[in-house]
Amino acid sequence: MGAPYFQVKDILDKDQAKVFSSNFQLYSDFSKRALTLLETHCPKVELYSVDEALF
Repeated sequence: MGAPYFQVKDILDKDQAKVFSSNFQLYSDFSKRALTLLETHCPKVELYSVDEALF
């Protein structure tokens, strides 16, 4: 699922990965927009989590 940054910092540095802070308000907005779009094409949509839906 995930690990604290300090546990994977060496791996991320080695692979030159970029790390960004999260923006939960923006993420939630994207989720709502995607759900609205799904609902226009699927008769039944069940929101499973902020980033998953069943249809």
